[in-house]
Amino acid sequence: SGGTFTWGSAAITMNGTFALSGGTFTSTTGTMTIKEGFNFTGGTYSHNEGKAVFASQGSSTGVTLGGVEFYDLEINAGHNTWEHQINGTGIVRNLLTFTEGTLDNGTNPVLHAKRDIVVGTNAGGAYDDLSNDEGCPVYISGTGNQTVTGYGGLLPGLTIDKTSGTVTFDGTSGCEGPFRYAQGTADFRANRTTFILGARSHSDGEATATLGGVEFHNLEVNAGHNVWEYQINGTGTVWNLLTFTEGTLDNGTNPVLHAKGNITIGTNAGGADDDLSNDEGCPVYISGTGNQ
Repeated sequence: SGGTFTWGSAAITMNGTFALSGGTFTSTTGTMTIKEGFNFTGGTYSHNEGKAVFASQGSSTGVTLGGVEFYDLEINAGHNTWEHQINGTGIVRNLLTFTEGTLDNGTNPVLHAKRDIVVGTNAGGAYDDLSNDEGCPVYISGTGNQTVTGYGGLLPGLTIDKTSGTVTFDGTSGCEGPFRYAQGTADFRANRTTFILGARSHSDGEATATLGGVEFHNLEVNAGHNVWEYQINGTGTVWNLLTFTEGTLDNGTNPVLHAKGNITIGTNAGGADDDLSNDEGCPVYISGTGNQ
């Protein structure tokens, strides 16, 4: 709560909660692993270009970010359904890694990724259910070029809001929760990436996807249950493969998905939501110039 602490370069493992309410804390240039929780409410936290790891010793761990800035941050709860409940805003300047676990929503949670993101196989997305108010949204908001490298896991929610530079996606990743393409250049096609609007095995679900004209290489809709839904707003284009695995697509504002390549419709693809009518569901346009 006061004074000055400077660690140096050695690794730090905290079996309890990290709490800073005053004074100055300069972290290690190496790795600081926090197993119980992180609570930043005042003072000065200096990342020292080191790495912080949010680990866990149980199924739920609280995190209060308070506007803190990290250099590298890894989310690794130790199990794909264990959670960190995020409160407030945090900024990751270099590398944000989702290794294992979920991010639940506390109060006004946001993680700003200013550079690169890695989404591991066991990254579990959001917690509880597929909805707009679950999970901690990740904002891709850096001014330079950024990359998102996916190994099959899910982010808790994703907003692309870049004023300059390009974010390039590689591998397979997605989000469980709201997807919003606000502005900037997002390249899902150069590396033939697959993006998933998806869910893990949670209790129920509805979330929005605001497409904003975004273009995908492959897009999979897999909401985790044949009646769970994504509400689609705006237009999106899928150039290679559009896959409906499980779940429904509800109509938001002017929803359209343009399929320029092939379409796969799985057994549990649920169609539209609510009822059979002209104003329900997101229409799919088969609009490629070649054979489909």
